[in-house]
Amino acid sequence: MDAIISVQDIRTKLGVISKRVESGESFTVIRNSKPAFRLVPIDRKAYEIPEDKPKMQLHDIQERFEAEPVAKNELSPSELDRIIHEVHSENSGV
Repeated sequence: MDAIISVQDIRTKLGVISKRVESGESFTVIRNSKPAFRLVPIDRKAYEIPEDKPKMQLHDIQERFEAEPVAKNELSPSELDRIIHEVHSENSGV
């Protein structure tokens, strides 16, 4: 059976309540003397990465998405305007 707590309890004791939920407890939250929602632990297995899938490290992800930086003032304002117009025309079918 769920423990019953108020919205005020969540506001003042969120840290304690979240640790209790993580450890497996469930709560029914009361607002205006009526049950409003439940706090329940998640199924951690649903969020685990399978062992057969390689785990990427942050630096691997960063390397994958890094691009060569463009030097400032490499393009003139008129060149930038031309490129923007060209891309817009291609995307709008004009």
